[in-house]
Amino acid sequence: ELPPRGNRFLFRIAPRNNSPPIEIAVDSEEEMRDWLEKISISSSTAVIRTSEQKHLERTMRIAREFSDLIIYCRAVPFNPEG
Repeated sequence: ELPPRGNRFLFRIAPRNNSPPIEIAVDSEEEMRDWLEKISISSSTAVIRTSEQKHLERTMRIAREFSDLIIYCRAVPFNPEG
């Protein structure tokens, strides 16, 4: 959160990678806090989705490995002539 400039409120989004920060100006402190809240919610949702996706990929990999190890059998009627 940056100090207000004139009649505008500024805040900066600093990405974790090497991308340059983004500065956003809004007309009120309430609007700035609303932006910050929505960005925080979106960030949390993205982290949760990424975690769920990794868990699903891990589960599918384990299921595939087990499938390679399991022998599937099926009962069939006995035919003495065959």
